[in-house]
Amino acid sequence: MIVHHLLARAALLLPLGAALFSGCGTSDEQAPQVAALSHGCLVNSDCAAPLVCAFQRCHAECVTTRDCDGTLRCVGARELSRVCQLEEEATCQTTADCAPSFVCSSDGACRDRCASDAECIGEQVCTAGVCAEPAELDSSGKLPQTLPQANCRLNSDCAEGEQCVGGACVAQCREARDCPAGQLCEDGACLPVGPDCVGESCACQCREDVDCAVGFTCDGCACQPGPAPECESSLDCSDGGRCLRGECGCACREDRDCADGFTCDGCACQPEVPGPRLVHDATVRDALDMGLMAGVTEVETQLKLTGWEVKTTDGLESLRTVGSLLLQDVNLTPVDGGVDPLRGLSGLRLVRGDLRINSAGITRLSFDPALRVEGDVFIQLTSVPCELVTAFEEQLRAHGFDGEFQNTYNGGCYAPCASGACSAT
Repeated sequence: MIVHHLLARAALLLPLGAALFSGCGTSDEQAPQVAALSHGCLVNSDCAAPLVCAFQRCHAECVTTRDCDGTLRCVGARELSRVCQLEEEATCQTTADCAPSFVCSSDGACRDRCASDAECIGEQVCTAGVCAEPAELDSSGKLPQTLPQANCRLNSDCAEGEQCVGGACVAQCREARDCPAGQLCEDGACLPVGPDCVGESCACQCREDVDCAVGFTCDGCACQPGPAPECESSLDCSDGGRCLRGECGCACREDRDCADGFTCDGCACQPEVPGPRLVHDATVRDALDMGLMAGVTEVETQLKLTGWEVKTTDGLESLRTVGSLLLQDVNLTPVDGGVDPLRGLSGLRLVRGDLRINSAGITRLSFDPALRVEGDVFIQLTSVPCELVTAFEEQLRAHGFDGEFQNTYNGGCYAPCASGACSAT
């Protein structure tokens, strides 16, 4: 999916070269430029601040319609950001003229669909399945009928190539997705295609998947039902992802693409953990000290856990790198049926110096299998059996460890463990 997203991004942004990139010159001049209002985008950081990306174009953000200029309406009730609708997005003849998740209303406007007032933005109300500002309604509480009116009740009341929509005769289609499967749109009318079709109207309805409606794929000529779309709107995507032609793509590239309180991991918006991300050194003696480690990803020098009040490593989940690690005289003895006392260190990836474990009460060395230790390792006075001690050494050496590995008084063995057994036997 990420590959599709990147290809889509390239296809969208390349035609905008004049708007997004400056010409040759210094490195500053060659840096990509952010897009202006209404220009193409995929994530917020493609747009000039404070604009945000919605419906693949840069928009001004809003809370209600009063935040928008002139006659622009605040829309996007089903999207990640509520934005001021662009003038070129506002009018329609059929729903095909509108951005995904919008419908064409009786007054020829692209609007958020709804089932109740609660699904609309601000003071907007739900009428005839769409959201509208109270000032847009007539005395009967309805939107005006500005699309071509023919007082029709059935499609047969309309001319050939037209259909009855909301009491008005309008063109059956503006593009293929307005028509039933197996038909294409030609001059506003849905015409049949396929092997049984005869005449000039029999033509390929597609050349590639993008020519077909969401949920259909192109077999080279006709749109065929494909896998169900992953999403219909961005609200269907996890981690704040954006819905692009039925697929959930990356929600972000930078932190500013995410809402307040979230950071970007390169593709998804993740909750921001309060607290410093890097500290010089740290000693944890109790739960209060452990609480201060929330959000720390690196300890530059030594992280030391010591004292019998330390009964768990929970609270160190964000830690990835330490200068050295010392577990000394801690009460990490697991409780029957309880959680692994070392699970808080499961995210640790690198120890730049020594790893020392002395009188820790642990029964296994459940560090990340890819942990790298660049110094030496000393393990003593634990309940870890010899087979696990030597397995841990082999695991480290498989990831580049070439230091000294010392162990004694582990798992009832009063001598060093070697080859999975106690060397004293």
